[in-house]
Amino acid sequence: MVALVQRGGRMIDNFGVWIKEKRNANQYSQSRLSAVTGISKGYIGYIETTNTPPSRKMCEKLAAGLFLSETEVMTNAGYYPVGADIYLDETELDMVRKFRTLDPPTKIVVKGIIDRTYEEG
Repeated sequence: MVALVQRGGRMIDNFGVWIKEKRNANQYSQSRLSAVTGISKGYIGYIETTNTPPSRKMCEKLAAGLFLSETEVMTNAGYYPVGADIYLDETELDMVRKFRTLDPPTKIVVKGIIDRTYEEG
């Protein structure tokens, strides 16, 4: 099981600096990161030079492009609540990703099944 544990508010002081460090750790230029995420090079530069976290959608793209968990990126961007502990294995992460691709009516059905399972458990 992969443990993704985030404690406290934002884990880092500056989201832009943190993203730049992660980009450099992957040996990506801004152009390369732009190519793998679909985020414009100019916007990547803006993210890295400001302390203004991007939208959730951009965080998802950054996570995928930098081989980071969405939980880590979203927590560092301030989207996840203080003290959130999330434990997901690879299969569970894959299921979350698949759920996001479902059409709205199907999501409602799946969510209903999950809710009933937790109520019974």
